[in-house]
Amino acid sequence: IGLRSQLLNDTKGTAVLTTDFLEYQDFKGPLKKNMKGALISNTEGVCNAYGLKEIESKGTLFVRPGMKVYNGVVIGESKT
Repeated sequence: IGLRSQLLNDTKGTAVLTTDFLEYQDFKGPLKKNMKGALISNTEGVCNAYGLKEIESKGTLFVRPGMKVYNGVVIGESKT
């Protein structure tokens, strides 16, 4: 459990994974939480290098200068 999430995070959603159900098992304790969050655009417009430079220290960005974004779109993944 957790391999799928980690694989999709590491490959930024480009991995293909298939699964088969094997069996149920006894409860082994709580699952580890993913502490990563999303970086969300707070306005509509075109990304510029100055703005992206200010937030790239916060995490991995999915956008680059010149890309159009809208309010509420996920533009990156937070480090914490």
